[in-house]
Amino acid sequence: MGIRRIVRMLLAAAVLFIGCVQAQNCVHAETTADGFVIDSYGKLTGYTGSGGDITIPSGVTEIGKAAFAGKTNITSVIIPSGVTRIREGAFDLCRNITSVTIPNGVTRIDDTAFNNCESLTNIAIPGSVTFIGNQAFANCTSLTSATIPNSVTSMGPSVFNGCTALTSVTLSGNVASVGENMFSGCTSLRSVTIPSNVTDIMAGAFNGCSNLSRVTIQNGNTAIGTDAFKNISPSVVFNVPKGSAAYNALVSAGLISEGTSGGGGSKLPNTASENKDGMHLIVFCSLAALTVCAYGWKRRLAVR
Repeated sequence: MGIRRIVRMLLAAAVLFIGCVQAQNCVHAETTADGFVIDSYGKLTGYTGSGGDITIPSGVTEIGKAAFAGKTNITSVIIPSGVTRIREGAFDLCRNITSVTIPNGVTRIDDTAFNNCESLTNIAIPGSVTFIGNQAFANCTSLTSATIPNSVTSMGPSVFNGCTALTSVTLSGNVASVGENMFSGCTSLRSVTIPSNVTDIMAGAFNGCSNLSRVTIQNGNTAIGTDAFKNISPSVVFNVPKGSAAYNALVSAGLISEGTSGGGGSKLPNTASENKDGMHLIVFCSLAALTVCAYGWKRRLAVR
């Protein structure tokens, strides 16, 4: 056999190998007795089991894209330690999952990972997570509370969009923004505190949170996006540094107006009450802080 022929054969074999790697055609996958499809790299890529309460086998390092998507026969999931990433749509449309255990060590929860998990009532996000993607928990209509740990530094838009049962949320102190439509349509959300590291509340962030009645913005330089607080409670209370950019943005958006008492034009006192159309309104304002509180049927402000 000539040298040229040997070289051609070696080149052809190299091309085939590279193509195999690029297309992942050479990755071997096996299905366990319980129906978990796991490739040779430890990625769980599918599920053919009977559902119910499932425990993903140890040795899995990643939950692949759409691995469990649409599996309505699953009622709960325990993810083992060793998993570092939950990819796009991994549990999308798993409408009957009531609980998910996410281990410490997971660093990314990607776009739509738990989108439309309509029976999910709670979720514990471990302190190893640094990124939560677009619509990761959107339309989880039974989810009642959420705590984003301080390890999270980046979040996509619409993360909790449409979570209509969500009553409370604690945001990470290390994110720079509240993304577009992040809590849009969370009609049960009643209060929220925006941490001091947040510099941008983006468009539609709390749009349609019709029961949102108290908002604390710790950083007066926080920018307020278009319709960020559209269609919230008419008696909302804003706590925000007086005269700050955030304060002025809320005034400009027509959400609040620097209040007068009745029609007389005088500033409201530190403790004020007023009657209008059978409504009795009481506002208590502290002298200790340079903040404002919105109150009442017209969202007027008492300056502290």
